[in-house]
Amino acid sequence: MKQLEPGVRGGGRPRKLILLFCCLLLVAMSLSLFGGLLPLPSGGYSAQRIALCFLLAVFVTVGAGLLVLIPGFARKHLWPLALVAVVSVSILGHGFVSENPFKWIEPGLYIGFLLTVVILGGVLGQHWAPSAYIVPAVVLLGAGVVAYAALALVYFLFWLSEPASKLSDYLPWGFVNIRYWSQLFTWLIPLLPLALTVAKSANFRLWRVAIILGGGVWVWIALLSSARGSLLSIGFGAAFVWVVFRRDSEPWLRQFFLFLKVGVVLWVCLSILAPLLLGLEAGGRELGTGSSGRLVMWQEALAMSGQNLPFGMGPQSWLLHEPLTDGYTSTKPFGHPHNMYLMWAAEYGWVTVMLLAALLFGLVRRVLQVARLGNHVSSSKERIVLCGFVASVTGALAHASMSSVFIVPSSMLVGVFLLSALWALLQTRLKTSGMRFSGYSGQRKFLATVSSLLVACVMTVWLIGVFNYHQAMLEDKPLYLEQSADSFFPRFWYHGYFPRQYVP
Repeated sequence: MKQLEPGVRGGGRPRKLILLFCCLLLVAMSLSLFGGLLPLPSGGYSAQRIALCFLLAVFVTVGAGLLVLIPGFARKHLWPLALVAVVSVSILGHGFVSENPFKWIEPGLYIGFLLTVVILGGVLGQHWAPSAYIVPAVVLLGAGVVAYAALALVYFLFWLSEPASKLSDYLPWGFVNIRYWSQLFTWLIPLLPLALTVAKSANFRLWRVAIILGGGVWVWIALLSSARGSLLSIGFGAAFVWVVFRRDSEPWLRQFFLFLKVGVVLWVCLSILAPLLLGLEAGGRELGTGSSGRLVMWQEALAMSGQNLPFGMGPQSWLLHEPLTDGYTSTKPFGHPHNMYLMWAAEYGWVTVMLLAALLFGLVRRVLQVARLGNHVSSSKERIVLCGFVASVTGALAHASMSSVFIVPSSMLVGVFLLSALWALLQTRLKTSGMRFSGYSGQRKFLATVSSLLVACVMTVWLIGVFNYHQAMLEDKPLYLEQSADSFFPRFWYHGYFPRQYVP
């Protein structure tokens, strides 16, 4: 099959920016998959969150200058920028009535994430041909999946030699919670077919075998650990792609189901046959059919959302509010209600949720526009790319309705690049005009510099708050170590609930 045509509409400086994009993606992917190796006080979770905050601060600062520097950019992206601005006002408004000393930290994270997606995606889509960032991105993502799969198999061999615990508890390796890995599974599995089609490396047999086996190992781990939310979410993403793109999605679907088939075969071989041949207990976790306590937490979140209708109870109020329903009083507490949308409704209100729904509606509308244009604007290879990214983002957003794993740092680190890439692909497919990075007036450059400096000051203050929040978390760690592991409530940090009752 013909490869995506290489193309960068610009000179050496844009190529350096694409190189920077790829380097940052490599850092994000490495930290997300292997952050558990870092010897930090609270493990890789803190490293991922800190890296995410610095990344968003840089992107937002640079983006503020680009909004002023690039003629017409703000006008072309007026509706998403306007919605993000209104969401920002809605979220930040809670800070003026909250008593939490870290009330600005988590809202700043969400706002920075949304702004980065709109600005980074807009710049990529209007200035670069898709191959400039898609090809290296899928190669890096595919290589990360293969590397993680190889290490998982090594750990599997260690388990076979000394099966001290259930295999399903042994894998996935490097994550403190199965749900954090499963969200990366939801993001990345739909993109693996692209690693077999869009890059020149797809012509090498070794690369194809490595990608297919690596993806199969990931599916095996998902089946082994009974990651129901992930499996349902990638199925929903695949179904959405088929409904929207129909026959255009068939090449992508064939590759996608190939990984699922290989995963099932590996599950039979590694989880059943291999242990049985060695006289070990076969199988993984039991496939549960219940809600794992989610219904109780969802009812509590709904009750919270009605306390200050339609504005919610404020940032991180889920962590510290007095229980409102009888069921939640007697259940094990979590750092979130296992539903990102209900969590936002409880803390930031239905007004904010509706604004986010409007952003999502605009994204879906743009996908439908591109799907209707079909062959008129893209080649078969580019439609496969679009199917992969649409399935990835759709699955990740669907998974957020069954858990709040979307907001964990490993998910957001990878997700900010993938959402930006999808937004960029949608801009490119609608053939918006390109942009230049040279020839601007001195006045425009001056205003862009001032804008970036002002935003940099705000981001610096926010990062200082992030650091103070991290220090407070470390100071409270002894309190958690004196209690059971169930007292940890992962949220912004791995244990973000403070028994100190807001004493800095």
